[in-house]
Amino acid sequence: MEDALLLSREYEFLFRSLFNEAALHKQIIETLANKTLGLTRNEIIEITKIKDGGDVTKALRNLCDCDFIRQYT
Repeated sequence: MEDALLLSREYEFLFRSLFNEAALHKQIIETLANKTLGLTRNEIIEITKIKDGGDVTKALRNLCDCDFIRQYT
C-alpha cells in the first residue's frame, strides 16, 4: 500500500518537473490512455474540450519529444 501511494505522488511530480503546463499534458496522456489505438489531434481536442491552438500544439510536441506519445501521419 505504501509503495502505491509513493508511486501516485511520483506521477504528479514527474509531470510538474517536466512541463510548465503539467495539467494540460496530463489531461492529454490520460485521454490517450483510455484508447487502445490512439487518437487524432482533433479527437483529443474534442474529448478533452481543450481549446484548439498553440497550447495544444506545444503540449503534443513536448509529449512527443519526451517519448510519452508517438506521432503518426
